[in-house]
Amino acid sequence: MTDATTLGPLYTTYTKAQLDAATGGSTQYFGWDAAVDGKRLLIGGLQGNVYELQGRPSLAISRSGASVQLSWPASVAAQVLQSATSLSAGDFSDVTPQPPFVQDGELTKTSVSIGSATTFFRLREGP
Repeated sequence: MTDATTLGPLYTTYTKAQLDAATGGSTQYFGWDAAVDGKRLLIGGLQGNVYELQGRPSLAISRSGASVQLSWPASVAAQVLQSATSLSAGDFSDVTPQPPFVQDGELTKTSVSIGSATTFFRLREGP
């Protein structure tokens, strides 16, 4: 087993409410391990259950005419779309007004008009 101190900093932090939402239940959680691919977190629960978390959601982007189409896993709830013209953390702000989000199978999708400046997008946890 790899010593946890050699794995580097945590990629994300989960609250009990987020774990309950991700696993679809409410239980006590104990023990965790990274999967062999290093992209998934395995968490032990009561009654021998093991839950697999994928980490931060992937935000996909593609161009469609004069808009960009953004999508992310539908399992990610209460998200707010943010944008910035640089990748500095302090430069991001909520897109106003928020574009409508549409559930399409396993994805949540939205469309944003293309502006004249280079724009970066990210999701933040919503209210």
